[in-house]
Amino acid sequence: MLTKFEFKSNRVKGVAFHPTRPWVLSSLHNGMIHLLDYQMGTVIDQFDEHDGPVRGVDFHLQQPLFVSGGDDYKIKVWNHKQRRCLFTLQGHLDYIRTVEFHKVHPWIVSASDDQTIRIWNWQSRKCISVLTGHNHYVMCASFHPTDDLVVSASLDQTVRVWDTSGLRKKTVRGAPGTSGGPGGMGGAGGAGRNGGGADMFGSSDAVVKYVLEGHDRGVNWASFHPTLPLVVSGADDRVIKLWRMNETKAWEVDTLRGHKNNVSSVLFHPRMEVIVSNSEDKSIRVWDISKRTTIKTFERAADRFWILAAHPTRNLLAAGHDGGMLVFKLERERPAFAVTSSRLYYVKERYLRMYEYRQNRDVPIVSLRRSNSGGTMLGTSPWGMQHNCLNQSE
Repeated sequence: MLTKFEFKSNRVKGVAFHPTRPWVLSSLHNGMIHLLDYQMGTVIDQFDEHDGPVRGVDFHLQQPLFVSGGDDYKIKVWNHKQRRCLFTLQGHLDYIRTVEFHKVHPWIVSASDDQTIRIWNWQSRKCISVLTGHNHYVMCASFHPTDDLVVSASLDQTVRVWDTSGLRKKTVRGAPGTSGGPGGMGGAGGAGRNGGGADMFGSSDAVVKYVLEGHDRGVNWASFHPTLPLVVSGADDRVIKLWRMNETKAWEVDTLRGHKNNVSSVLFHPRMEVIVSNSEDKSIRVWDISKRTTIKTFERAADRFWILAAHPTRNLLAAGHDGGMLVFKLERERPAFAVTSSRLYYVKERYLRMYEYRQNRDVPIVSLRRSNSGGTMLGTSPWGMQHNCLNQSE
């Protein structure tokens, strides 16, 4: 694990990478939001309109926007070019834990201690669905990368997967968030079956698809796999659970043990076959998905870890802790290689490959997915390589 950038601040509760620029947002327990350049190691801007801790932040993929949610029960949408808050979304009745933009639709999903998840249309500035069913604080909620699903984790010891296809279909029909609920906010699902104001908690636009039970204490985090039908969750019972889904059911695959205190956040690495988690035991752990064992542990002396985020395209992760934030990577971008007079040996996509200069030929030699000793290679490429040319014609 290589630390790329470390920023010291008040406790960091939320982090988010900009999709294209070398920027990262950090939201702090003191109510500040910092916009940082992790290549230059500098603070670009600060935003401080929330009253109380800010626990969730996220960048929009295309627009110069980011969203934040805090203990003041407010969701704020900001334009970082204009350096100002554009508008505030209100409706939650308790602390807001996480906020996230949808990758395609003009939606934001938020999770709150009021035991609900809300989906908002940020263009119309209305709540278009309220997801109810959890009976304790909802610690996180996020959209699936491609499917009409939302995953949530709660201190009621469950993970829930929600089907939002009805909400998408209603949006296609052109009626998102048009109901006249209290304060002008759309209720659960906006319009009812007849187009009138529906009961705020009676929507069928977003329904529970699966309830995942197995943790013995409150669940702090749950994440979808970027491509496979998998969910990973971490909880106050100090374990990480791996779940699999199909069209009709979901079930527990395995339990990963090793953390010595509450697991704060856990996610699948977007490019590598590993799970990354952090904990109040002051550590970050990297786990092999196949063997479900710890590959690497990174510890701090005095700081509990609270949040993790992965860059959507680059080999970078960010972790927020009591004393600030780390931006780090698990492997180098430059591959291991060795050069001879006629060949280049190098590692690409977990294969040792050979390039012959004279024949202009590039061929794979052997897979490096597992070491000979039976251990893993972090699901990644080796760090270095040496080549012995003795008794070999060049």
